[in-house]
Amino acid sequence: MMQKILSIILVSVLVISGVYAFPEKGVLTKELRINVPAIAIEKEDKYMVVKAVANDISYYYSPGKPILPKMDKVFELPFGVKVKNIEVKIDGVEEKEINGIIKPSFGPFMLIPNEVKAKPKIDMSVYKSKEFFPAKWYSYRVGCGMNEDGKRVTFVSIHLYPVRYAPALNKIAIAREFEIKVEYTKPQKRLPSMSTYELLIITPPEFESEANRLAEHKNNMGVPTIVKTTDEIYMQYNGRDKPEKIKYFIKDAIEKWGIKYVLLFGGLNSPIWAKARDNANAGEKDWYVPVRYTNLYDNPKYPLGETIHYPGVASDLYYADVYKEWGEFDNWDSNGDGIFAAWNKPGVENDTLPDLYPDV
Repeated sequence: MMQKILSIILVSVLVISGVYAFPEKGVLTKELRINVPAIAIEKEDKYMVVKAVANDISYYYSPGKPILPKMDKVFELPFGVKVKNIEVKIDGVEEKEINGIIKPSFGPFMLIPNEVKAKPKIDMSVYKSKEFFPAKWYSYRVGCGMNEDGKRVTFVSIHLYPVRYAPALNKIAIAREFEIKVEYTKPQKRLPSMSTYELLIITPPEFESEANRLAEHKNNMGVPTIVKTTDEIYMQYNGRDKPEKIKYFIKDAIEKWGIKYVLLFGGLNSPIWAKARDNANAGEKDWYVPVRYTNLYDNPKYPLGETIHYPGVASDLYYADVYKEWGEFDNWDSNGDGIFAAWNKPGVENDTLPDLYPDV
């Protein structure tokens, strides 16, 4: 049995990091040691709530699953490196019995004018299980994108779960310390260190003169700018459709000129008669600059009873997210079936998660 509040006082976060080279293998290593902050378990209505006393703690939310603390650590490595191995060692694990159920997370709410009263819907596959949740102490993902300084890097995002919960056993497991080790090779691809042009304007021929006028102004203001028309891109670049041709051109412009910014010049050609989406993947015919549509299907039966599908959206991020891990081109169609950014679409195989880090 537990008291109303159980506090486990641990030392504050301690971070030790370093980079070590092993020339004989060509492998570089980054290491990080993290001590978990204080953890408290409190009674809140009919549920138990797990809290961590620290500024760098967030929480794991997934509809119907327990709300538990989460620690996010991001390594910034050079662009184009290959991550060989990620190792996380867990130390000082202590198991505790709890007298209650840890509070589950709510699902998504729809934006409707009337207030909706709903209770969290419990995922019984988790709450009836004797296995600890989350299944592992950590997860991670690797991608490429621009950091806060506008520099293209490789992000290694590691998510640590210092508290895990076995509902059917009324137990929690708490880790006291994490030791992270990331091994990676030197970059296989290098981008220009200096920019010939910083801003790329992509425009239809109809607006070329205005785009050139803007480019002249930007150049006079010290922002090197170049203009390219969509017709020129379609003739010079290959791709499965027009948006993919434009994305390949943006990749080429990064690698040739070192561009940092892209301006798409023009939207739908009519707010009344234009057809926004021509097929599952794109809007082309009535767009001055074509757009990529995702195929991320939403089906929120919760909290209301009806079934509502939301079959994807137009995404500017498609053009900005040029690279994925290792500095490879990210086409947003990981399985190559011709359906871009597919998830939960009936009759279609899911794609893996796109990189999602903007490169311009």
